[in-house]
Amino acid sequence: MVFWYLAKTLKYKELIKDCWSQFWLRRPRFDAIINELEKNTDFITPQVDKQEYYRYINYIKKAEEKNSIFAQPVQVLINEDNKNLSKQIKHSQDQLKKKNEIVYSLPDGFLDLKNFEKDSIINKSDLYKIYKIREKSTNCFYSAKISLIQIDQLSRDKIIQLSREVNIISQVNHPSLLKFIGYSPIDFKNHLKPVIVAELPLNKSLKNILEIEREGDHFLGWDDTKKLICLYGIASGMAYLHLNNIILRNLNPENIYFDDNFFPKIGDFGLSSRYHSIQSMTFQTTSGLKGTPSYLAPEIFESNKYSKNSDVYAFAFI
Repeated sequence: MVFWYLAKTLKYKELIKDCWSQFWLRRPRFDAIINELEKNTDFITPQVDKQEYYRYINYIKKAEEKNSIFAQPVQVLINEDNKNLSKQIKHSQDQLKKKNEIVYSLPDGFLDLKNFEKDSIINKSDLYKIYKIREKSTNCFYSAKISLIQIDQLSRDKIIQLSREVNIISQVNHPSLLKFIGYSPIDFKNHLKPVIVAELPLNKSLKNILEIEREGDHFLGWDDTKKLICLYGIASGMAYLHLNNIILRNLNPENIYFDDNFFPKIGDFGLSSRYHSIQSMTFQTTSGLKGTPSYLAPEIFESNKYSKNSDVYAFAFI
């Protein structure tokens, strides 16, 4: 019995070693990781509820069959072209400001925040605050990521990050990714501070849960079955992104959230990047390091090369 259990836990160690290989081309792809998690029963330790785990796999597969293609992208205020960017910012300022008075007028395709009200603050950083908001007509709750800086005062890099996040999150459609609700170029006070509204995860982030466990406490509902479901859900969401040539570049516990069933939801697509050419299918070079340092692959530090393989490396640490 002891040797049988050790053989099963060894399978996790083997997967971790494969994923954090220093030779990035040897790391498995997420579709291969999913196949291993589905078919290799060594991942199912005695503490895992096998039926619950396979029900989750079937749930993911049915959802993927239903949502197998990208949704149509919404119109966004900004893009990565500097000339168009400047024009659009100026146009928005002209439309929304008149003699220091803000005129509430939104182009088609944007979310009207008059239909929502702020409830409570969830999180904050130097760049943005995340609020729990309520839709007045439906009484449904969502999360609103509100910039603390006006769009005309954002750096070019921050504007590109915002543009990427809106464009990517508005197009992806997978049960392991936070669902996009809408985008507004102005906040609740009619200031030129962009707002991204998304699905509200009802449970804490993976980072919060890990911190609770490290302090010696037990988070109710967080067991070996949910941990394996978490691994499979992250892998399936990342496989979907990679299938659509998107690398996340910032996969870490802080960006993994949980719904009321404790199913994982990947969020925060600000550092994501979409491949644009055959050359960039191999790696994506950017100016400066992006992401959480402890989750960055060695090739990023060595030559600033981001790839699907670097997302796999981050997964190994999770």
